[in-house]
Amino acid sequence: MDRPEIILAPGPTPIPPEVLLAQGSPLVYHRGPGFGRLMRSVTQHLKELYRTETAEVLLFTSSGTGGLESAIQNCFSPGDEVLVPLAGYFSDRWRKLAEAYGLTVRSIEYEWGTKVRPDDVAAALAEHPVKAVLLTQSETSTGVIQPIEDLARVARGAGALVIADVVSSLGAVPFAFDAWGIDVAIGGSQKALSASPGIAFAASPTPRTPGPRR
Repeated sequence: MDRPEIILAPGPTPIPPEVLLAQGSPLVYHRGPGFGRLMRSVTQHLKELYRTETAEVLLFTSSGTGGLESAIQNCFSPGDEVLVPLAGYFSDRWRKLAEAYGLTVRSIEYEWGTKVRPDDVAAALAEHPVKAVLLTQSETSTGVIQPIEDLARVARGAGALVIADVVSSLGAVPFAFDAWGIDVAIGGSQKALSASPGIAFAASPTPRTPGPRR
């Protein structure tokens, strides 16, 4: 007798039956007012999850990695310098994506399973300033939750942008986009949210409208 597959990997996580039933509902017409209401509801709830009142949330039909790639492509130009603390498989993914788009990557290497030390990041930035620090909150390959709040503080103090991978942490551990001064944070549907894979979302500050010229 065939049995349903039980997923025991870090992700995608099992989808609750009520979510699967909701996905079996009739499609919402993407050009109608109902779709607009649905999108506004989804983005508003994601803003609550991100703990932000200042950011705009964008949705992508992609994996979490696709969301990370969008951050690299839209925030940087070839030759820009970034710092990536390396402490596991997914922080190394930041490095590979940055290098693929022609960024100059500086790194601090740790043994896997180690927490990144804010003092190390501060020292590296004091020695060589960069445009941004690329962080991973939940390093799925080791189970370590990195101290994003403290790491973001030292990055901001050095004048660097803070780009955070929260794909496997958003909804599972505390994260506060506004209070921690995050510039871009990428999440995904298939981990703590227990939704179907294939949706990524990015939070970034809402662009300011230029004032009238004088």
